[in-house]
Amino acid sequence: VRVLTLHPGWVRTDMGGSGADISAEDSAAGLLARLDAAMQALPRTRVLAGSVADGRITYVTRTPTIGFPDYTTIEQTDGQVRLLARSRFGSSDMGVNAKRLKGLLATVQG
Repeated sequence: VRVLTLHPGWVRTDMGGSGADISAEDSAAGLLARLDAAMQALPRTRVLAGSVADGRITYVTRTPTIGFPDYTTIEQTDGQVRLLARSRFGSSDMGVNAKRLKGLLATVQG
């Protein structure tokens, strides 16, 4: 079952080298809850603020070696879901934030 419809131009991975931004149309109920579950299953990740009921959740994921924080925000508005991942410190994330978002999408698309 296809859950998301990505449109050209909705995937932006060049945010000064420190993050990724993906938007998609929600074509299935419960997408935000599935994304939340997938995010919370990631290692070194916890909810920083928000909830599924709020329609917006921000997570912090710590890097494995030094523990630097990366922030991921997922929000749902008017049938669209937006995923934004960014580094808290530094000027380059070496692609890990874009990889995290693409992995989340792959997980919920099953």
